[in-house]
Amino acid sequence: MSKKENNSYAYQRFKELQEKNNVTEYAVSSATGISTTVFTQWSRGDYNLKLDKLVLIADYFKVPVTHFIE
Repeated sequence: MSKKENNSYAYQRFKELQEKNNVTEYAVSSATGISTTVFTQWSRGDYNLKLDKLVLIADYFKVPVTHFIE
């Protein structure tokens, strides 16, 4: 069984920021209050983050929320 991965623009931008800043999903989760389960579901493409959660992530990385919008 192959691992399913989210190829959405927003998720790919998140992964880029995560790698650039060398932070784990757990660190982002702890700082934003977004559960690690949500990040896991998002990574598999089972869940699309709503704007309120994208705003929290944008604030964490100090980028505009439009950074995640294609």
